[in-house]
Amino acid sequence: MSLEVFFSERAEQDAVLQYRWYFNQVDLELAERYLSDLNHTIEKFASHPSLGVKRSFAAPEYVGGS
Repeated sequence: MSLEVFFSERAEQDAVLQYRWYFNQVDLELAERYLSDLNHTIEKFASHPSLGVKRSFAAPEYVGGS
């Protein structure tokens, strides 16, 4: 089973900024590897949503479904 992943606008902005930093400061290869690794990690959590440590958040926008 794999859950559908929703990427918030803020998360997308963060990913783009990080990609651009790697591209501008290092090279295209590292920037592309960053995106590949990010996508792999997202897919892994979508396939195995119980991975990791359960956390509690006070801010409601960070509280996910169980």
